[in-house]
Amino acid sequence: MVTITDLGIITSLGDDIGKINAAVNAGINRFSETDIYGSDDDPVRLSCVPEAALESVVFNRGLRGRLSFYQKRLLRLAILAARKMASNRMSKTIPLFLAGPENYCHGDVINSVFLESLMQYIPFDINSTDSCFINGGRTGSMVAIQSALAYLQSGKGDTALVGAVDSFYDDEVLGFLDEHHRLLKMDGSDGFIPGEGAVFLLLKSVDAARGSKLKSFISMQCPALHYQQKNTISSHALSADLSRVIASCLDNIDMHTKTNDQKKIKHIISGENGEMQPAKVLNVAITRNQKSIDKNYLIHRPAQYLGDLGAAFVPAAIALAGIKMRMQYIPNIVICCISDSGVCGALSMRLLAKD
Repeated sequence: MVTITDLGIITSLGDDIGKINAAVNAGINRFSETDIYGSDDDPVRLSCVPEAALESVVFNRGLRGRLSFYQKRLLRLAILAARKMASNRMSKTIPLFLAGPENYCHGDVINSVFLESLMQYIPFDINSTDSCFINGGRTGSMVAIQSALAYLQSGKGDTALVGAVDSFYDDEVLGFLDEHHRLLKMDGSDGFIPGEGAVFLLLKSVDAARGSKLKSFISMQCPALHYQQKNTISSHALSADLSRVIASCLDNIDMHTKTNDQKKIKHIISGENGEMQPAKVLNVAITRNQKSIDKNYLIHRPAQYLGDLGAAFVPAAIALAGIKMRMQYIPNIVICCISDSGVCGALSMRLLAKD
């Protein structure tokens, strides 16, 4: 098991997780029309980080020509989030496990050049040998967490940095989504509001974190993932896959929970973004796991207020879950999502009292 000892975040609702959580609880969003128009001549609605915040990040001349305009936006988001971490002056070198957008039309935008550029602007001494990057959208950050846990379990170190950054604010990406009728229009009922953001989590083994000042731990289990084997992604196949990964998380909770009243999960944070297919898939998955889910369960959908965060969804959900668990004393929470590539993922979080 590992715990989160620090985080940095940037979203359309701000860069303080407490204030973001308060805004989400109050039902506030920052959805707005942009100067980008879709095929029907309607302005595209997005949930964006304010340009003033992005422009506060100034690059040196050496970065010119190395990254595309889209990559530079992602880089600014990542830098803003990393700089919000309190423990950014660590004396030791740590690895970075970084997740980024799905490959819609740009190829792998999070690459070695991006990682090298990021390391120049964030206040961490990064061990590039053990670091890695993943371009996988929503579940990509679960792969990054899985890789970080493997590193911690290997005994190479007791601390790892997990990051995720994503943005849909790009002409080609939005054009692709519009062409495939994915964007939510004013007169439509099926589609999503694209968002953007970045989140960094500092992970430590529970044993290493016991010397900290934390009064309680939010422990995190290794994510369960299922990869599609077929080119065609159907709702039926996705329902079966999501059911499996959720079942794996619920089995883990059952194994580590002593009291029966805490074994049934009551809170699920879902990566649903407003599109119909993910909602149908989750409903089927919950039905198939109903023996382990409380009949009065609640589903939390951050995309209702933050827009679809893509790769940044899972670490943002982890950050929001941590606050919710401590404030409401929720023993367990499950986070689940599906990438557009068809990869399904789920992970469980547990509230532990410090010894």
